[in-house]
Amino acid sequence: MIEDSFISSKSNTSGVNEKDPKWILGVYVAKYGADYEVLSRVIQCESGWKHEGVFGDSNRAYGIAQFHRPTWDLFNKQRNTNLDYYNLDDQLNMISWAFANKYQSHWSCK
Repeated sequence: MIEDSFISSKSNTSGVNEKDPKWILGVYVAKYGADYEVLSRVIQCESGWKHEGVFGDSNRAYGIAQFHRPTWDLFNKQRNTNLDYYNLDDQLNMISWAFANKYQSHWSCK
């Protein structure tokens, strides 16, 4: 989930659809210092901005960011977090962190 204090410190959310994945990505890009244009392109290629029920790579990847479960678990361990693999917000959080920390090689889309 997006941290309320982080949102309020970064933007005025009046009139903003906080469920819009493109807006959510912008929040995490700002938090981690990732490149929005690059991530937007990767997400478009990987999932077309769809999340629920999106399985790729012969059903080995899931969600808007098309994470493989072992990669997800590795990143959670590296970050000392317990983010939810099936949660849209958490996927956008994790991919933003991953790209900010130079883990782009885990995605086939560039």
